[in-house]
Amino acid sequence: LIIVSGNIDLTTDLYQIIRNWEDTAIVRNDYGTVYGCQRDFLKDLYGDTGEAPVHLGFNNHCWYGKCKFCTYRELPKMDFLAGQEASRVAGSIHHLMNTFGSDHIRFIDSYFRSNSVQVREILEQIKQYHITVYTGITLLKDKRYIEFLNNYVDCLLIGLESTSDFSLQQVDKGYTSRDIEIAVDNIVKYLSKDIFLEISIILDLPCRDSEDVRTNYRRISELKERLAGEGFRVAFHMNILSVFPNLELLYTDAGLLSRSTNHADMNHAAGKNYIIDILRKCGMDRPLHLPSDCTLKDEQNAHNLLYGYISSDIPIVRYDVDGHVLPSDLELMDEAVMKEILTRKSRRKAN
Repeated sequence: LIIVSGNIDLTTDLYQIIRNWEDTAIVRNDYGTVYGCQRDFLKDLYGDTGEAPVHLGFNNHCWYGKCKFCTYRELPKMDFLAGQEASRVAGSIHHLMNTFGSDHIRFIDSYFRSNSVQVREILEQIKQYHITVYTGITLLKDKRYIEFLNNYVDCLLIGLESTSDFSLQQVDKGYTSRDIEIAVDNIVKYLSKDIFLEISIILDLPCRDSEDVRTNYRRISELKERLAGEGFRVAFHMNILSVFPNLELLYTDAGLLSRSTNHADMNHAAGKNYIIDILRKCGMDRPLHLPSDCTLKDEQNAHNLLYGYISSDIPIVRYDVDGHVLPSDLELMDEAVMKEILTRKSRRKAN
């Protein structure tokens, strides 16, 4: 057995690595070679894929890169456009879309660079597809950026995460509730109503107290109501906080999240492990296939990927600023508010 860390591309000499048969690291890559890949080994497993989205990315990192719940920022940065002609990239995308018979693209870049001439040239050549991109509050404060979106995009994935100033500060999102108001005002004023809005929020982030939790979701419900009332098609996704051993939120001075060694704490825990426990109690009672009741830290390596693994049966307990246990948002959120946030409604005409 040998351990090889890093990423491979079409220039990686795997044969030589196997011949050497020793632990090593791949430290140099030409990520542009992705456009030379013409075979998908999963292709034969797909059936009718007309509306199945093809996921693409021009890079794998975020321009901001400071959110304390993020795993991506530790990854080695990849720029798939470096040294590439726009026509070659567009041609590769056309080939991929034709191969799968799909007309939906989801760009999984951590945000488009609207000031990139190269990106604009590529988008001009693939405008016939239904295009979805990721974006965020800070970018949506810029009218010119919204005008850029109007030219190329059919669906926006907006990472809102929370409207609580306390939570936003704890996770270092880089914006406030006032910035959210400005972004929403800009959406209403400048964004095309033909663009579908998918907005994500994260449950069980650190919060000041239970009232802070409830106020957050009331504001989110009001935000959705405003956008729908202005004529936008809008849907919200609730993602629950995932925890790994080196998650910064476990080690902040405030100490609002903590692993527990007491299994009884699962009854008032928070995060992904809590919802997994609920599902088990609802009948998903098969034994774990991954290690149970343990925390595994990754070893130090060239790319510092210290994510590791926390068993899903270990309680993650959340506290308020006074040191009291703060149950999951699923327990604190008003049921009517949750339904209002998650229910999808048909488009309505603005007054």
